[in-house]
Amino acid sequence: MIRELEVPIRHKYKGQREGKGESTWKKATSTLLSILDAEMLGKCTGDGKDKQSMWEAIVSIGDAIMAADTDSCDLSSAIHADQAFDIESFSHLQKFIIPSLGSPSIPDKIRRRYIASIFQHSLIHEPHPDDLARPDQELLDGLRSHHVGRVQDLPPTRRSKLAYVLVDHLFDLAAVHDGSVQRVRLAQVAAPYLILRVGLVLKAYVYDQPLRGLMPQPLSQKMEMHYVLGKLMELDSEPKAIPETSGVQSEYKKHLFLLFGLVTRAMKAARRDEEMRDKLMKVLDVMGMDFGF
Repeated sequence: MIRELEVPIRHKYKGQREGKGESTWKKATSTLLSILDAEMLGKCTGDGKDKQSMWEAIVSIGDAIMAADTDSCDLSSAIHADQAFDIESFSHLQKFIIPSLGSPSIPDKIRRRYIASIFQHSLIHEPHPDDLARPDQELLDGLRSHHVGRVQDLPPTRRSKLAYVLVDHLFDLAAVHDGSVQRVRLAQVAAPYLILRVGLVLKAYVYDQPLRGLMPQPLSQKMEMHYVLGKLMELDSEPKAIPETSGVQSEYKKHLFLLFGLVTRAMKAARRDEEMRDKLMKVLDVMGMDFGF
């Protein structure tokens, strides 16, 4: 039944247009969330193949809620209203599965699928394809690629509010909580995706901003960069989620060290952008206070 209900959710805006009243995919979403609350908790905490299959279905449902082919919808007002519905639905689902998804009895591949989905739908602007790892590469290898920057404006996703909610969720997954096994396992999977998410913003600025000359950074990209840098400074990351690095003694700010190179390169790119330069300097100040340099 769950898989059947997932179909209209995943294909919202596709197929036959509906008349007045609540959309089929919204009814399916509400029904699914009710089923999960009322009936599925016992299966999710059980053992064996049934439990794994149930968690795979739940992660797939989460992806369906976050996804939307907005090109198939002509009404901006509908997109905004539907986005609010999906944010509420996702928040409901997330409270149900976190931190349970971190259980050692659940395979890492299911956690990774969930967090990869969070990452994908959190993207506000389309990243340069060379900045994303190829199938034969490690997740963060794309951040070390070299390519020509872009000067054309990149339109933000039409579901930016949801994307920002997912950015917040990604930061929360990588944050230190109670030190439980569940939270640590979630953070260990989330941390690399968080580094990539922030790294994409920084790298886009490094490569694109110098090509703009005196032109300012597009507003939506500027807002995103300020937002993620603020979250980056506030974050106390789970210590066991970030690899130990020789000479780095920080307990909760090791994530900053992994982005140090991109931050310093962004500082150079911001020579004509005083506001962004000041923000990046604050990031470096946090690094200096925590790392002792």
